[in-house]
Amino acid sequence: MSDIQPPLDQDLVRLFDDAQSTLPSEAFVERFERRMARSMRIRLALQAVGLALLAAVVWITAPYAIRGSLALSSSATEGLSDLGLAMGSPVGWVCSMLAGAWVLRRYHVFDR
Repeated sequence: MSDIQPPLDQDLVRLFDDAQSTLPSEAFVERFERRMARSMRIRLALQAVGLALLAAVVWITAPYAIRGSLALSSSATEGLSDLGLAMGSPVGWVCSMLAGAWVLRRYHVFDR
């Protein structure tokens, strides 16, 4: 590298000098901070209202959801007990053996 510096481009220097701008006034900064704080408060309030609405919807629909899940579990339990009785019979044994063979064939166990 040489110690000789290339000459400065006068047009570029002039453009940089023209582009200098002053910092915004303190009144602008204060107004901006107030506006930001206000928008943050509004957003927090909207989030709180949304959470309250969600809690109200859950509170209203919870009894129906609980009642429905109890009815579904009751019918599923009755169906599973019937399935257990069916699997204990000779026909159930044959069906389960056929289902097991189908699964083994599906996963290509017999191809090896």
